[in-house]
Amino acid sequence: MLDVWKTFKFYGYRRIAAYSQQTDGPKVSEYMTLKLMRELGIKSRMQKRYRKPKTVVTVDQNPNLIIHLHDLSGVWQTDITYIQLTNHRWVYLGPFWILRREKYWAIKFAIQ
Repeated sequence: MLDVWKTFKFYGYRRIAAYSQQTDGPKVSEYMTLKLMRELGIKSRMQKRYRKPKTVVTVDQNPNLIIHLHDLSGVWQTDITYIQLTNHRWVYLGPFWILRREKYWAIKFAIQ
């Protein structure tokens, strides 16, 4: 394992374990590779990049005006859902929900 790490210092425990499965040497699992790397004090040179969280909202949110309405006759809700098919194509599902009648008014399918 140390020889593999000296050759490929950017390999982590998963890639070293996969390499050991493909070669003629001893077959070592990922967990055992991780334990041996910890005991030997070796680490991969590549580190995962830090990804900044994108959940920060910098704009003030608008108030929910539907809560205070008494007449819901002009209120429609809609949503667009993307569905991936087995042939790796996408379709859109776009329903309209009328709050007053509590039923779906129209559903539209479209292929991208």
